[in-house]
Amino acid sequence: MNVANILYNIIPANFLKNASVLFLGSAISQVMAFFALLFLTRLYEPSAFGRLEVFLAIGSFLTVLANFRLESIIGLVHEHKEANNVLMLCILSNIIFFFLTSIFCFFSFKIFKTEDIYMLLPFYIFTSAFSESFKYYQFRQERYSNVTYFRNIKVLFIFSFCFIFAGFGFSQYGLILGNLFGEMIAAISLAKMCKNFSFKDYSFDIIMQIYRKHRVLTQVLFSSQIIEISAAKIPSFFISIVGSKEELGYYSICRLILTAPAMIAENIGSIYRQEAIRENHRYGKFSSCFSLYFLIISLFAGVIFSLLFFGGHIILNIVVGRFVDGIEPYFYILLISSFFGFLTTPLDKGAQIAGAKRYIFFWTVSRASTIIFGSFLFYELKLGILEYLVFLVVSQSFYYVYDLVYEYHLSFGNKKRMSDITPAIN
Repeated sequence: MNVANILYNIIPANFLKNASVLFLGSAISQVMAFFALLFLTRLYEPSAFGRLEVFLAIGSFLTVLANFRLESIIGLVHEHKEANNVLMLCILSNIIFFFLTSIFCFFSFKIFKTEDIYMLLPFYIFTSAFSESFKYYQFRQERYSNVTYFRNIKVLFIFSFCFIFAGFGFSQYGLILGNLFGEMIAAISLAKMCKNFSFKDYSFDIIMQIYRKHRVLTQVLFSSQIIEISAAKIPSFFISIVGSKEELGYYSICRLILTAPAMIAENIGSIYRQEAIRENHRYGKFSSCFSLYFLIISLFAGVIFSLLFFGGHIILNIVVGRFVDGIEPYFYILLISSFFGFLTTPLDKGAQIAGAKRYIFFWTVSRASTIIFGSFLFYELKLGILEYLVFLVVSQSFYYVYDLVYEYHLSFGNKKRMSDITPAIN
């Protein structure tokens, strides 16, 4: 048996097809983002990127609260009517949260005299949560081409608006406004592509039945997501407090350059999770994920990170030539961190497939605790930002090892269960 046959037996054809569609779409969007960044780093100062980083950090954290992770149930239900009801529940939750955050931002502006730009946070949160819900809806229907179209439209409009606002003289807030308006238009286009969605399917009884059935998993995903995003955004807040807006801008620009690997990993994990749900019709089954993980991830990881590592200096000179000396240390540290994130993302999706609630919760709590404790420690010791980022990379490597061990445990345990069942069936 040749290598092609071995890969075909291990990896489902649907998975390869869908992964190719999402990968190509992501590649196109990242190429557009890369070339746009060439000009944006010349139109905006690093401090503008720093403000954008803080805005998006707050927005992404609150976006999880808007839907309470109810969109994760969309892929689990069997009937189309049930999926419509879950999506309607997400939209209703998002609308309520929009009014609550609007009231909070208004009083924060009046009492604490926050910057005017933060009054736009409710609109960004609403739009992000809205598009996230419809993206899960498209995943359930296996319309991956629509998801790639949404991502490309989103990148295109975001950077177009960033250029427009730079022309109007919004030197500090143009990036924030560009992201907000681009996200809005992309979300509307994604909603229009969901032609099978209808509010006529609404049924409160169906919603309650679905929620009761998947309540525990939803609560675990929601709580773990809150903790995980908190941990992921703590470095941004730490740098904004300890460092300058320019240093935060360097950090943000490097994260933008390194978005592509994270998106690829997310695509691979999301597609495999959806394929497993479609095949098994529920969480709790775990099939060949460990082998699949290594075959796909090792292929991309070796190529992508070798190119980024050996060509990093050239890439930075092209993208941010005028302040490359300030960015380069951040780039290589975050490149290593992105490498571990790239490797562990599909593992986390695999844990969701297996319904490993304890693993998900323990992993997120322990990781968040490490980052929070480290942030307080480095703040008290008054150590530099680069040293702080090195600490995050080292701690991330330990969690990667833990992920591998647990993934092998899940895979081996499933194979053992299947071998025990097979003789009984025969």
